[in-house]
Amino acid sequence: MVWNPTNDTFKQTNVSNYNIFCAGYTQLADGNVLVAGGNKNAALDGIVQTHLFNWKTETWSRGPDMAAARWYPAVQALGNNEAVIVGGGAAVPEVYQTDQTLRRLSNASGYSDRLYAFLTTRPNGQVELMGPVTQMNTIDTSGTGAIAATKARDRINRTYGGFATYDIGKVLVAGGGDIPEGAPHVPTKTAYIVDVSDTSTSPPSTTVTQTSSMSVGRRQHNLTILADGSVLATGGMSKATNANVDLTNPVFAAERWDPKTKAWTVLSSAKRVRQYHSSATLLPDGRVLTGGGGVCASCVTAGYLEKNIEYFEPPYLYKQDGSKASRPVIDKAPDTATYDQDFEIESAAAASIAKVGLVRLGAATHSQDQGQRYVPLNFKPPINNKITATAPKTSNIAPAGYYML
Repeated sequence: MVWNPTNDTFKQTNVSNYNIFCAGYTQLADGNVLVAGGNKNAALDGIVQTHLFNWKTETWSRGPDMAAARWYPAVQALGNNEAVIVGGGAAVPEVYQTDQTLRRLSNASGYSDRLYAFLTTRPNGQVELMGPVTQMNTIDTSGTGAIAATKARDRINRTYGGFATYDIGKVLVAGGGDIPEGAPHVPTKTAYIVDVSDTSTSPPSTTVTQTSSMSVGRRQHNLTILADGSVLATGGMSKATNANVDLTNPVFAAERWDPKTKAWTVLSSAKRVRQYHSSATLLPDGRVLTGGGGVCASCVTAGYLEKNIEYFEPPYLYKQDGSKASRPVIDKAPDTATYDQDFEIESAAAASIAKVGLVRLGAATHSQDQGQRYVPLNFKPPINNKITATAPKTSNIAPAGYYML
């Protein structure tokens, strides 16, 4: 279904012949959406098909068939305009190439779990697999590939946890799992920063640093990068005795993690339960859309099916007294920017701008978002309502595609 949140109109755009339920996806450099795998039958077998959604015509077409069926695979856009498909039941990753064919990474065999992998690109073009399992790995996607163990992220298998690339080479991993953390069978409230930004060593190093914990343990929650580069946690459940849904122990309050202070702040609460199959994404107006949930055996038993959405309004939309804040308006900006080159942004509010950043379009599903990332931009003091900003240095930092400014 294609839905326009601006005027609340929608239309069905079904995929023919194949079920893309529980597929993986990401936006490609041209803005089209690559969808890999899906659901074959009641036994939850995967499918080998890939599909492409053309955002201009709002139509589907078949992509190349994968070498192996996948259900719950992760898809990460790469700096060379390709995309890597990892896991979902098959141990050998595959790369979707710019000529619309697939290449197997036969020398990078490893992660095969039918749980969406936490992936991000490193500044050198490699891909870091950061979860949900504890062992992190670096994947080289060139040629037939290579894989190397990095280090253990922490001691928790963060099933249905979340991650967000909130800065260049820096990823927040928070929540998930089924552990005894003060009580039996709870998800963790802990969070870690995985830093893959260092390119000074060979192989490049990875550091893991514990940051402050959320106020409550969550799984089946969503982590969404906000317009200011902070990270929002919404939804989830505070018990892990049922893997997918627990209507007795939902988490309604949102929390925001500040990359500067490394602290979480509890914010307002949602009215609806958001757990398994819920989704959240940043909108161009600075709000966060959060919605959906349900469609699983235990969901049916519990009577959990949320066919609705809510909007979260982050604190930056308000003044301290609770009234709506005045918002800077981008009067003019280029449609495209060239890597490591300057571009101009015109705004009547230019003199008040303290930060400029890009947010890549999201690809949210099953408590993780493989598309979103925040890229801060260097910029010069404004002259005559014009800000001169510098585009990201390389495509490994910001894979080509559509971004919000």
